[in-house]
Amino acid sequence: MVNNFQKFVTEITDEKTREALTKLFFLFAIDKILDYSFSFFESKSITPVTLKTLREVREQLLSEIRPDALTLVEAFEYSDNTLMSAIGKA
Repeated sequence: MVNNFQKFVTEITDEKTREALTKLFFLFAIDKILDYSFSFFESKSITPVTLKTLREVREQLLSEIRPDALTLVEAFEYSDNTLMSAIGKA
């Protein structure tokens, strides 16, 4: 899934779109690593210091993505009802 997301993002020609989706890609990949962090740690593929760094990077990415969050969600054209959004724009 991560590989497919990366391939999709690298094929985007619009620079702003690619930049926004690259941040989402990294957030997604880091989140998956953190979801399975015990397995990575148990197999000694990752250290506690790396896990801490990944958590910090995730927080930074969330801060960077926040201004574009509404635009990114609306790009999928889900209805406000589907998103259960009481303050949606549509």
